[in-house]
Amino acid sequence: MNIVLFSHLCGKDMITGAEKYVLTLARELTRWADCTLVVPQDGLLRQEAQRYGLRTHIQDYDNVWMMTEPGLDLIERLETRLQQREHGSIIALLQSLQPDLVIVNTCVNVLPAVAARQLGIPVAWFMNEKISEHAATLHAVEVIDRYADWIIGISETTLRPFRQKPPVASKLQLLMPTWNPEELHPDAWSTLREAKRWSLGIRPQEQVVGFISSGFTALKGTEHFAVMAAEVARRKPGTRFLMVGRATDPELFERCMRVLQASGHRSRVQHIQFDSNIESIVPAMDVVVVPSLIDEGFGLTAIEGMLFGKGVVTYRSGGLEEIMRATGNAEWIAEQGDTIGLIERVTQLLDAPLPQLGQASRSAVEAAFGIAAYRHRLGGLIGLFHSRQEVARAHRPQEAAAVAQASGLYVGEHDPSVYLVEYGQKRPFVSQETFRFYKYAWQDVRKVSDRALYGVPSGAPIRMDGGWAHRPPIMLARGSGKSVYLIANGRKHPFSSPAAVQQRGYAMSQVIELPEEELQQLPLGDAIFAERSAYRARRNRLRVRRIRLKQRGRRRKPRARHLKRLRLLGKRIRLRKGRRLRRVSGHSARLTSRSRRLTKRLVRSKAGHRRHRRRLGLRVRRKGTGRTARRR
Repeated sequence: MNIVLFSHLCGKDMITGAEKYVLTLARELTRWADCTLVVPQDGLLRQEAQRYGLRTHIQDYDNVWMMTEPGLDLIERLETRLQQREHGSIIALLQSLQPDLVIVNTCVNVLPAVAARQLGIPVAWFMNEKISEHAATLHAVEVIDRYADWIIGISETTLRPFRQKPPVASKLQLLMPTWNPEELHPDAWSTLREAKRWSLGIRPQEQVVGFISSGFTALKGTEHFAVMAAEVARRKPGTRFLMVGRATDPELFERCMRVLQASGHRSRVQHIQFDSNIESIVPAMDVVVVPSLIDEGFGLTAIEGMLFGKGVVTYRSGGLEEIMRATGNAEWIAEQGDTIGLIERVTQLLDAPLPQLGQASRSAVEAAFGIAAYRHRLGGLIGLFHSRQEVARAHRPQEAAAVAQASGLYVGEHDPSVYLVEYGQKRPFVSQETFRFYKYAWQDVRKVSDRALYGVPSGAPIRMDGGWAHRPPIMLARGSGKSVYLIANGRKHPFSSPAAVQQRGYAMSQVIELPEEELQQLPLGDAIFAERSAYRARRNRLRVRRIRLKQRGRRRKPRARHLKRLRLLGKRIRLRKGRRLRRVSGHSARLTSRSRRLTKRLVRSKAGHRRHRRRLGLRVRRKGTGRTARRR
């Protein structure tokens, strides 16, 4: 099974929870299928995927950001973008990769889902965030329902908007995130804790409250953490605070620093850059705070805090609440936006026996969200994917078989690429310049449906370089010399003359100049000679012309140049039996225009005239009698 996964982002210096989720999903799917991860640009996600041996591809495409906050004009705007063929490049990519399943990550990643549906590829759409619920929410639900075969949420919070539309319920599935325990190196946690705390100047007896986010934004509760830190620092003098992430909003970050400066505890708060290797950061903390002001799809940061045996305090924000309740930590949930409640719970947790609480949380989170539970749920989804794959293959259009059997040039309805179909494979031209280089004509390109082209197996793309594997299978070529070759079946067949080229239906204008050393790589095939019947074919054309004139009711004398050509051929004109003659006099006959000259040579005497008439089966007067007889 061939699966292609599309990530909505690929940050250059940070990695989000949704990116971590799709990376883990791709790694686990390799147990059942061949996977390719497609990213919009190069970045940390692609580098991590390559480190794990995953096949990756960079394809530039845009997200539909309105999906998280849909408006009443969402569908109209989306249709406008589709009419502009923004998804055409994705269709071309899918034509090349030929997947059996497309996985789309996050609700804003709409264009890959649209491209896959137009090709008839099953789509599994994963919801990593919660769509805002208001009057226009159903418009976003309708878009996802239109292009998805399965809607898979990472929590019940992400699936809540879809529950409002009963027909969609049959598509809903749940697959909560997980982690790979082997990569966290639990044996090194104590060493990593001491090293990080020593580098930050934190003493062993001091407790550390941490805040982790790939980027500091208002919706992640950055300012709420600063307010909490200022108050807890006043109550707990032996407490330090660590903020991990990028200051994506400099104004917000400066405002937080001013709050801490005004409290007089700015020196007890430290800021470091985000690091995708969480095992080097989280062990140095004692409490992890996740004060998100939006309904999180899941809350992977809370999971990571519990996994390392740390106390976790969160707001009641979507998937965060689900995690806390599933692990028995509901008492450490504060109401969303309630900084007083957040302060109280952090203070209480610092006074609690953290090692025992952390160990209990770790056991609970492994049971609920560990790799074993994840693989069990994923195995059920794989069964659904396989069943739909067989149905999709059985319902491929008959037009695809017709395209595969008929060689030629084709283009899809939305795919901008031109394909050469030869020997049951479609091969795209990488550019218009390549198309012109091989002397093809645009008027020969036929337009078919994208789904019909998808049903034809893909071959190597056609380029101007890259060797014979990336050139058309049949072509005319010449090197540095004058010889012209027909390249076919991996051999070069030399033409004996330009006439031989024309007889094969080609023209000298179709000859492509290639490097001589590249032509030398091909073995020499049989030479192609001009056929001797060329003049015979020309004579036949003259005969056809005479017949057509005769059918029109008129007979013309052949031109002198036509008769001259016949004489040069040395072909004897034979008089056929039963040819109708027109009688002019008693001893003469009017023959056809072609036999007239021969008749003059034959009719030299009365005896010769009799012999000539006997050959033609005409009446001959017997010598010495007045009677006539018909010789047959």
